[in-house]
Amino acid sequence: MEGIKRLTLNLMLVDGIKFSEYMDFPEIGMHGHNYYELIFFKKANAVSVVNGKEIAFKDYSLYLLTPFDFHSTKKVDASHGAHYINVSFSSESMDSEIIKQIKCAYYLKDIEENGDIVKLLELLKYYDLIKNQKNKVDILGVLLSRIVSLGEPIKGEGGVDSDHETIRKAACLISEKYGEELTLKKVADELHLSPSYFSSVFSKPETTLVEISGKVITTETKMGIVEELNQNNAIK
Repeated sequence: MEGIKRLTLNLMLVDGIKFSEYMDFPEIGMHGHNYYELIFFKKANAVSVVNGKEIAFKDYSLYLLTPFDFHSTKKVDASHGAHYINVSFSSESMDSEIIKQIKCAYYLKDIEENGDIVKLLELLKYYDLIKNQKNKVDILGVLLSRIVSLGEPIKGEGGVDSDHETIRKAACLISEKYGEELTLKKVADELHLSPSYFSSVFSKPETTLVEISGKVITTETKMGIVEELNQNNAIK
């Protein structure tokens, strides 16, 4: 997983939801970001690797990514374009109960068979054009619930609760709360893990490529973070 970087919210709109439609698909190396992303392919010409799992997209398929998912994308045929819709949104822009439903990345193919999803996407586009924020949020909430209900979880080789997933979640959490008085117990509690287990996983040498506050850190730095969290408040 070389070249992992963390994108920021500087492309997001003020309301926290960005709706875009494109006629080509860029090749992007392995990366992650601190917002959620929904991509709907009308005409697919792409293969993506999400959490170590390769997905060859089909026409009228979509996938939903969380801030904890590392992924890359490349074209299948460089001489052909692609037609897709991209919806990026922050957790703050949506109801917290909706966000809690999204526990991992999801893939949904053949959505023509689920006509309501296509209609919801069309409604989302319409409300984006007329800048109706409330209806846009409401429609996106319904759409996300449908995707979680019907989609196939993209768990990667180790599953949602793998060590790498724990590292991604911890990195996002520490990055979001960077500067606050965090403790090892607070971070572990947020991840629903025991402090000792979190400490052992976070310090593993094979999980070096994580990012804290915009910087990729090494195993030694991670171990230092664990020590600092411990010093803030000893494990009880």
